[in-house]
Amino acid sequence: MDYLNRCLLLGRYRSTTIIDDNVSCLVIVINDEDGDLTIPIITSTDVAKKIINNCEDDSLIGIKGKIDADENGLIIRAEKISFLSHKERAD
Repeated sequence: MDYLNRCLLLGRYRSTTIIDDNVSCLVIVINDEDGDLTIPIITSTDVAKKIINNCEDDSLIGIKGKIDADENGLIIRAEKISFLSHKERAD
């Protein structure tokens, strides 16, 4: 029943850490009524490089993914990332 494990997040981009050739960690912040909530997102390095090239700090992004767990607790594995606001391209 994998179809039940889905999440949608809307947040502000903070940073990207490339872990190795296949895995990167993206950090987004979601404003909550109790303050900011920082969420790590696992994604491919190819996607991480696109994010680095297209997002500035505080860019609005949407993430569709799956909730997973590892030895550090719950994590989100991104399946699709949408750029909702991004860097302006100089002509």
